[in-house]
Amino acid sequence: AFSLEQSLTLEALEAHKDELTPYIHTLEDIFSRFPKAQIKESGKKYLDNGNALELKHLQKWADLADGEMIRIYSEEGSFRALYKWNEKRQLLEVEKMFALMDE
Repeated sequence: AFSLEQSLTLEALEAHKDELTPYIHTLEDIFSRFPKAQIKESGKKYLDNGNALELKHLQKWADLADGEMIRIYSEEGSFRALYKWNEKRQLLEVEKMFALMDE
């Protein structure tokens, strides 16, 4: 999570417009507080289509509490989606998909 102290006003951004790199965060930075897992070949189509995933579709995973989020990576290692664990259904359900940029 980011705090108000880490934010910049528009005026401060304008003053640093020649070098904004220190102020830009990747999606991975933003969601790094969530555990991550890599998809297996058996789950690739499910991930590509934004369908629910079973744990058997992941290389390895952390134990998840109901409603806990997890970052899902492609076989190639690209951050693809945020999923949420549904304990009752024993499935990971898509929360947010991210566009493919490098595959």
